[in-house]
Amino acid sequence: MLIANAPDAVGQTLTWSKTLPVGVSKAEHYEGFVEIIEQGRQLVYDRTRRFSPNWMLIASDILPVLSFIKGFTPAPAQQVNGPYFAGTVNGIKVFVTPNIAKGTFVLGVLGNDMMSAAAVYAPYMPIVPTQSLQYADGATS
Repeated sequence: MLIANAPDAVGQTLTWSKTLPVGVSKAEHYEGFVEIIEQGRQLVYDRTRRFSPNWMLIASDILPVLSFIKGFTPAPAQQVNGPYFAGTVNGIKVFVTPNIAKGTFVLGVLGNDMMSAAAVYAPYMPIVPTQSLQYADGATS
């Protein structure tokens, strides 16, 4: 849902090509990806007039690009099983997900209140009654 609605949410799709331009080193070109992230940050802020993105979903092929960015702080190595937290870029948490097309990334907001969240993950959790608990003072709960 987040990926499908991302271009419509801001009215613009940001693009960046991994192909090296003539006369530009790989490190310099890959560092230029930060400009696209910052343009996305600006678009979200301009659209909401209140929020700046604090998380990003990326395809696995973008992760090698992030390693060239000076503002990238990788997360400690972990056992990967599906989507995982890769680190942060300029304060934006980066999550790698297999559910996204190659070369695609999505920026989003998760605020302190649920009203500012781009989406809410709320799996069904049944409520099961349990037996009453009686305390030492005789009170039952």
